[in-house]
Amino acid sequence: MAIIKCKECGKDKSQTAEVCPHCGFKQRKTSFVTWLFAILIGLPMLASIFIRASHESPAPRSMTPEEFAVKKKEDAATQRAAAGAVLLKKAMRDPDSFKLESALVIDGSGAVCYNYRAKNGFGGVNRGHAVLSTDGKRFKTDDMDGFTTLWNKECANKSGSETATAINWFTL
Repeated sequence: MAIIKCKECGKDKSQTAEVCPHCGFKQRKTSFVTWLFAILIGLPMLASIFIRASHESPAPRSMTPEEFAVKKKEDAATQRAAAGAVLLKKAMRDPDSFKLESALVIDGSGAVCYNYRAKNGFGGVNRGHAVLSTDGKRFKTDDMDGFTTLWNKECANKSGSETATAINWFTL
């Protein structure tokens, strides 16, 4: 027979005593039904955790050289589009009023077509358009000579990737 401490008062009592002689605390023993219930509930929960962990998505695969080249080209086009947006903003009478609405990088050519809003000299807000050519050498806004020809060549009825959100978040 071993002597143990009572969980309630901390005094010594016999291990076989169901009630502490000092404080009257009744020691409860875990019943067989409680243990059985814990095992029947606990084991399936543990099993589901291990199964779920084993079915987690695999590590991302590395890119093929072709995919890497495409990604690099897209990143360069986005950077070129961001640089053009910065130039547009700096050219405004009130650069703080500049809002880039759209910056579309055209599929295949890489030209960038911009739609934006900014305050004019009288405090009103005007809408503007601009084009950065495929070669990056021509950058025209809608109030410059040759804009319409360049817009029709590079932007009209063309599809591409919208980059305005990324530019607004990270550049402007």
